[in-house]
Amino acid sequence: MKILKWLLLVLGAIVIGLGVLGGVGYWYWQDNTRAVCDKTNMSGCAPREIAFVVKNGEGIASVAKRLVEEGMIKNEPVFRLIYKFYPSQAQLYEGVFQVMNTMTPREIVEVLTSPPQQTTVTFLPGWRREEFAEYLDDLSLANFDKAEFLAETAGLEGQLWADTYYIFKTATAEDIVEMLTRTFEERTADLQEEARGGSRTWKEVLTIASILQRESKKGEEMKVIAGIIENRLEVGMRLQFCATAQYASGYDAKSRSWWLEPTLLDLEVASPYNTYVSAGLPPAPIAAAGRAAMEAALRPEETEYFFYLHDGEGQIHYGRNAQEHNQNKARWL
Repeated sequence: MKILKWLLLVLGAIVIGLGVLGGVGYWYWQDNTRAVCDKTNMSGCAPREIAFVVKNGEGIASVAKRLVEEGMIKNEPVFRLIYKFYPSQAQLYEGVFQVMNTMTPREIVEVLTSPPQQTTVTFLPGWRREEFAEYLDDLSLANFDKAEFLAETAGLEGQLWADTYYIFKTATAEDIVEMLTRTFEERTADLQEEARGGSRTWKEVLTIASILQRESKKGEEMKVIAGIIENRLEVGMRLQFCATAQYASGYDAKSRSWWLEPTLLDLEVASPYNTYVSAGLPPAPIAAAGRAAMEAALRPEETEYFFYLHDGEGQIHYGRNAQEHNQNKARWL
């Protein structure tokens, strides 16, 4: 009899324990499957939306971890379980997704396993506006028109900010130009202010910066080359930059390039942009410059050099006069 009572007590304790565990588990699951900012109880919670990027080849564990860090979900394991038991054919898509902290984990899984409405685009410093247009045209965006983009950017060479952006697949040429020019103004506001107190106009600064961007990829080199530009302009020497001859020559259909190594004939192209035949600076920028190039154009390094060249390894060699430059050509080219 005592044994029976003892067994009943143990069994009762087990039932109660299981009940408690079940209740705790139910509460845990319910709590962690709600939105961080639950629509049924918004007190003390501010709705927030982010552009969430799923990278190429990224797994669910990494995605869950970043969603917790961004404050979009509460619990990584619960999110992974929801994804695991989502329809078996569901897969994470690479791309950019609009995610809100008012969405439940299941709703976020649904978003991330559906084709994204945005895509990532990357424009490179040193591109001319035609290269922006060609790149966008190759993406087959539903509402993008290359001719419209070129018309919208006429006179804006050098004022399209090269960077990585997230854009809607339905973006028009007008939408993208507005984004590029707005970002340019935001990122260069301090530099434009600095230029107001300098000896060169902002347009001249951008023109020099665009040349520097095409002629070098190293910030320290850019500063010295900017000094060489100032030296040449001061004494009335032609600048004679290959990048300006390339810009004046335009597109080479055979090589499918806007920046083919110039031939002797290219160096003789009659154009105000070709600094082999025209004195002074080109009338406008020749490409999109990065910030380092703009800073170098604003703050050229004082130097005794008037010449420079890059050898086959990309190393730069300076010359104070034509004789030193010719010696460098004989030695390094």
